[in-house]
Amino acid sequence: MDVLGWLNEWTQTPGFAGIAAVIAAVIAYRGVRRTNRNDADLAAANQWWDQARWASERLSGDSKSAAIGLAAFDQLLEVAPGTKAAGFVRAAMRSLIETHPPTTESALPRDLQTGRINQHKAAQLYVAASRAAGAPIPEHIEDLAASSE
Repeated sequence: MDVLGWLNEWTQTPGFAGIAAVIAAVIAYRGVRRTNRNDADLAAANQWWDQARWASERLSGDSKSAAIGLAAFDQLLEVAPGTKAAGFVRAAMRSLIETHPPTTESALPRDLQTGRINQHKAAQLYVAASRAAGAPIPEHIEDLAASSE
């Protein structure tokens, strides 16, 4: 009996059917596992963006609310330090930094002092996000991040 004849007969046996079923099950399992992993990754990304939106909304409030938003952005940058996340954090922080230009007055009212602290924290986050994204850091923002609160 030649090899092709033997192979033809073997493909019609229950042993071949069993092996084919196991191979099909392994392929199906891998496909389902990949789909579940992709779904989990998508859910995590959506959750990150929902939290980023929430943190962004805090930035437009008073100084205390902005401080909460900054703390949330700090955590979000740690959780997802990818380029898209870093780009979003950079844009949000740049907006906060640019809204209130730095002042050199030493005796500021308490609310403005808190705002200055928030700017300092925003500059630090901007620098961290820029480094994570490999993006350039403007000198005035680097100076603000390095300055003492």
